[in-house]
Amino acid sequence: MVIVRYLDRSGLSYANSAQMGVNFGKWLQTVNEGFKFVQQHPGIDSKRVSIFGHSLGAQLALHTAGSNPEVVSVVEMAGCFVLPTSKVLRMPQVLILHGSADRVVPLSREKQLIAVLKRVGGKYQEHIFKNADHSFANVSEAELFQIVSKFLKESLPKS
Repeated sequence: MVIVRYLDRSGLSYANSAQMGVNFGKWLQTVNEGFKFVQQHPGIDSKRVSIFGHSLGAQLALHTAGSNPEVVSVVEMAGCFVLPTSKVLRMPQVLILHGSADRVVPLSREKQLIAVLKRVGGKYQEHIFKNADHSFANVSEAELFQIVSKFLKESLPKS
């Protein structure tokens, strides 16, 4: 696993809405560069690289996958598309994890994500956690790990 610290590119440790508007392009470039770095790393099967993100990280993961056909799958927690999606023509398999009580990224945004996936013929799995908020505070880590592990085993091509 590699963690791409996209906020570092802008010198931030947290992003509000205004900072997101100013820096989203830089962060998206950082995630793309991180993806390419991982693919080129010795010992990594470049045809088996997925992206995982939560909230802003999920937004960046989705936009990266929508423009990079080498992304095999995406695990997104409490994310959505934030840029126009008309240029999204394909998407890899996506695991959607969302809380029904998320007030930061409401379920209506997740439904818009599904509409894009359906438009481009993208496969997805959706798990809505009852009464879970944006941080998934009341969801067991073991349950999340099990769901994500199963998805990755199913979505990644055999090596």
